[in-house]
Amino acid sequence: MEFAKARLRSAKADEESIDREFREVQEELYRSKAHLTALLGAAFIDRVDAGAEPSDIAYRALISTDELWLLLSGTYEVTETAWLRRVAAGFMATGRNWSVDKLRRCLDEFEHAVMRSQAVTQRREALRQRISDAEGNLRRVTADLATQTVKEELRRAGNVLGESGVGPVVIPDVQGYECKPDPLAANSAFELLDLLRRYREWAGNPSYRDMAERVPGGPSYGTLANILRLNALPKKLATLEAFIRGSGGGDEDVRSWATAWRRLTTPPDSHSRRADG
Repeated sequence: MEFAKARLRSAKADEESIDREFREVQEELYRSKAHLTALLGAAFIDRVDAGAEPSDIAYRALISTDELWLLLSGTYEVTETAWLRRVAAGFMATGRNWSVDKLRRCLDEFEHAVMRSQAVTQRREALRQRISDAEGNLRRVTADLATQTVKEELRRAGNVLGESGVGPVVIPDVQGYECKPDPLAANSAFELLDLLRRYREWAGNPSYRDMAERVPGGPSYGTLANILRLNALPKKLATLEAFIRGSGGGDEDVRSWATAWRRLTTPPDSHSRRADG
């Protein structure tokens, strides 16, 4: 969560800086375009005052009348720099006493501003995407944490029920119609495994992933699945306990299965030694 927040804060901090740079570049672009438009407009007025018609000016400049009005109005696309150079140079060449160097400087300044504007715009769009991704990531992390919190509360509620003796998580049978397998009826590891499989089915066939999530800190769902997949009793009692609790069993079920497991996994001579003692 903190990492996701840090990523978003970093992107937001960069946004303020690049927005400021974007405003500065736009101002430079508008200023250079205004200078160029003013230079061209003054040259046009000078020609008109000398008696030239707009169509004649366009003809002598080897451009169309539409291109002439587009040039003078400044409504052309700022990225059309090649067109701008061709039309502006043709137009200026038709007059007298107008500095070509001044036109070249205006065009150079304008093109430089256009390139800067394009670069900053690309960086700005990339940053906006970065912010959007960071916000989406933070929402996902927040949702995952909320889901985990709910699951933890449900697990605690289930554990409280089991520990207080009120009842297990799994839905019990109606009295007189019990279907729950009895592990103490098993006389071999094979029979106990078969009963364990039937116990999971009796509990509603929960997925192994759900079973693992019911026992935080317990074995993985793959370990639980391997008990029946490999058809071998778990070597650790804690693994069997996790299987029973993951299936929804309470404390009483755990005791029954633990007793059956001990009967089948403890060497016979240890039973006799306890009896002799």
